[in-house]
Amino acid sequence: MFALGDSQYTQQTGMSDGPVLITEDDPEIREALELLLADVGFRVLTAENGRQALNLLRQLRGTPDFPTVMLLDLMMPTMNGWELLVELRADPGLAALRVVIVSAFADQAPTEGVHAVLKKPVQVSQLLGALQSATH
Repeated sequence: MFALGDSQYTQQTGMSDGPVLITEDDPEIREALELLLADVGFRVLTAENGRQALNLLRQLRGTPDFPTVMLLDLMMPTMNGWELLVELRADPGLAALRVVIVSAFADQAPTEGVHAVLKKPVQVSQLLGALQSATH
């Protein structure tokens, strides 16, 4: 998932107002992302698929815990990333959520309405750079 050896990262705090929502079906990748982001100062929420993410976003809408940005895998069961993006864009209360796609299928990812597209395995520096630009 990550290439750590070629990138150094330093612990930072307060990188965003709201949490980052990781929407990833692979539990090992989801946990690795969660640990990495928590280590550099992000608050983190997780979802195993698009349906779970959509339900969580609707539940948190209008609260301080609403995510600032979502990391989104495309290939997931129940509701994939492409389907989730359609749902987000159709809901005025969720359409402004910044999305960073992190997928092995990055070459098939939509770019309209997406903050960044990163191909797995992702470089830590690329991931953190995309998140930092999405949250500021």
